[in-house]
Amino acid sequence: MLSSLSPALTLLLPILWPLLLALGLLAAPLRQTSAALAITAALPALTLALAFPDLLLPMPALLIGGSGLLLDATGRMFLFGGALLWLLAGLLNPAATDERRSGLWFLLAMAGGLWMTLAADLPTFLAATAVGGYALYGLLASQGRVPFLVPLLVLSDLLLFELMLLLAPTAADLSFSALTTAWAAGEAVPLLLGLLVLGFGVKAGVLGVHLWLTPALRQAAPGNALALLAFVLAAGPLGWLRLLPLGAVTWTGAGDWLFGIGTATLAIAALLALIQTRQRLALANTLVALTGLWLALLGAALAAPSLATELASALPLAIVLAGLSLGALLIFQPPASAAAATEADTADSTGTDSPDQPAAHARWGGLTWTDPIWAAAAGLLALLLAVLTLDGAALAAAADRPLAFWLPAAVALAAGRALWLGLRGATMAAELGQLETAAAADASEPQADGIVVADARRPWVMAAIALLAAALGTLLFWLPWLAALILLLALALGLAADPLVRRLPGLPEGRLAAAEARLTAG
Repeated sequence: MLSSLSPALTLLLPILWPLLLALGLLAAPLRQTSAALAITAALPALTLALAFPDLLLPMPALLIGGSGLLLDATGRMFLFGGALLWLLAGLLNPAATDERRSGLWFLLAMAGGLWMTLAADLPTFLAATAVGGYALYGLLASQGRVPFLVPLLVLSDLLLFELMLLLAPTAADLSFSALTTAWAAGEAVPLLLGLLVLGFGVKAGVLGVHLWLTPALRQAAPGNALALLAFVLAAGPLGWLRLLPLGAVTWTGAGDWLFGIGTATLAIAALLALIQTRQRLALANTLVALTGLWLALLGAALAAPSLATELASALPLAIVLAGLSLGALLIFQPPASAAAATEADTADSTGTDSPDQPAAHARWGGLTWTDPIWAAAAGLLALLLAVLTLDGAALAAAADRPLAFWLPAAVALAAGRALWLGLRGATMAAELGQLETAAAADASEPQADGIVVADARRPWVMAAIALLAAALGTLLFWLPWLAALILLLALALGLAADPLVRRLPGLPEGRLAAAEARLTAG
């Protein structure tokens, strides 16, 4: 009896635990306990992904043929990445679980996002995306307007429902495997492929139907932004991998068409990322560029089935790790820098410095002991993103695609731009923490805006540490144990930066112009 219940409990617990905590937030006697336990909502999913074998739980009681929950190699990878992102989202945004309304939306969105990774059939997947998508809208809308999201979610559901209706008559049931087999033996490939690309593309951020993604990511708090990223990874690329008949067909025309859409999406999004001046906007476009890369690789696999086996095993890992890398860049805001920015805002509004709050970065040439760790981690993760996309491009290159080499290079450039903007933003925030109100030397020579820069060399140091960590990080692919050594080396360099920073070129001390102040604020 226990053995028959074990798969059910094992697969249902990652979905039910967030739902039970959400219900607890609605009951006054349980609200405080549920809010305290909300931080553990993603732990059952993370445990399932790491410690349990492949499982299948049929659900005939739902009266839908093929319905159930499934944990396989592909779903395990997405479940691990999603659970980790949701866990970090809760840690970074405790307010989302402390307040009843935002906590309810947060936990519902988590349940839907984790449910998607375990769905064994298309109706279950659509139900999970509905729960996760509309709850995500409620979570994001609490911080501001999220234009286009609800209409595009409705459009996505309609397109995918139409796809299911077209495939169902020739399929044995509505499981992903049965629908894929029916599709491989069917006709009307352009129509079905269009419904699939647009249906999941709305949620993945395909160019043209990505209008909701940029404003939502730009205004979201760090924790909510990670929740959004977790939803995008599961709701888009996973759906494509589940339904496309990779390896079973040779669709040269359809593959070329899909490769073209992916290439255009990637190229335009990467170009937009490179010209951004805000990190969040650069990251949003990098995410769209990655979506284009996945589409291009899937198109190459449809045109050349010999790639399908390698792609099916490599692409889930690449998608998840690239998503985690973007998540790390998304939350890259050293705490000391954020505190310095707050102090700078206070000093600028009062025109005086508090004698009890000394300059935050005066000792180490603008660095604190934590900054090298942040810089090294960001550099390593940006490198990981670039290497993973290069590995993906090797698959496309095997299909003799002339643009294959440039696709990952464009994504790497976009990710590098986001990394640089994160470093620059943290740097500027730290420098603002050192701004002082300058007393006029005499009445005839007033100080412009009354602020001076104490030390503006910190960008060079942060960038140098990040680049060093990235360069040494290539060794991690052969000697993983060097990770701790590299971080310690970066830390040592940061602590020893004081004598070096004086010899590095930097901005001269002086007054900040209004344009510089506006750039800093951006």
